[in-house]
Parts: sequence; structure tokens; C-alpha cells
Amino acid sequence: MKLISPTVQLPEGLGADALALVIAVMVALGITSVSALTSVYEHDTVLYGGQIGMYELDGTQWSIIYFSITSDKPVTVCITDQSGNQMISAGTGVCLFLAQHVTHISKVWRFPMKGPLYLMIIPENADTPVSVHVEIRSLLSGW
Repeated sequence: MKLISPTVQLPEGLGADALALVIAVMVALGITSVSALTSVYEHDTVLYGGQIGMYELDGTQWSIIYFSITSDKPVTVCITDQSGNQMISAGTGVCLFLAQHVTHISKVWRFPMKGPLYLMIIPENADTPVSVHVEIRSLLSGW
């Protein structure tokens, strides 16, 4: 098989400088109106009674992440800041985002403040292990 690059015919009266300008404007519009993927992290783990799965999320105010969590038993998913992280580890605390009794969640989430923030996965049953798949994508918003 032979790969052939397509060629673009310039319309009559349209020079190379005008074509470059049109392409530059189209690229600029695409950058400002479309979110772009900047990093991807995937992880499989097993959490046992008393363990918390914790993932540090670094971002600036209004930066965007996508996360997807799938587990074989119900878990609680929490996003919190540094002080909430310490309190949750001690048994109390406040979540900026909270989802309870889930076995699957996918969400696009915008940072309300500068990070780091912490995505925590807490098994709801301390007696049985929980298999968890985590996917986190850091997105750059172009709007």
C-alpha cells in the first residue's frame, strides 16, 4: 500500500500568503473553542477494609479534569482539599464533590480553586475487598 499526501489547489487569485492567513485563523478558532487533552492516568487497584484510594489532582482555578471510576462493590467518591484530606483520613471532613454508593461514575469537573486537590475512593464495606479502575484525564479548556 502506498500512502499519498493530499494536495490543496489554490483557488485562482488566492496567493500562498492569503492561504496561510486563512489556515492560521482556522487554527486559532479551533484552539479557542475546543478543549484539548493534556494528560491521561489510568490505574487498577484493590482496596481493603480501612484503606482509602487517594489521587492527587494538580490544577489551577477553573482548570478541568475528567474522571471515571468503576468498582465491583459500592464506594464513596470524594474530591477535597488539603485540610479536608487530613480530616477525612481522621474520620470526618468536607468534600467539594461527593458521590456515595456508586459502582460507576464518570464526570467532568472544574477546579473551584488552585490545587492540589485529592480524589478519594472509600470502600463502603470494610469486610470485603473492592476492585477499582480509575481513569483521570487532565483537560485544557480553550474557552
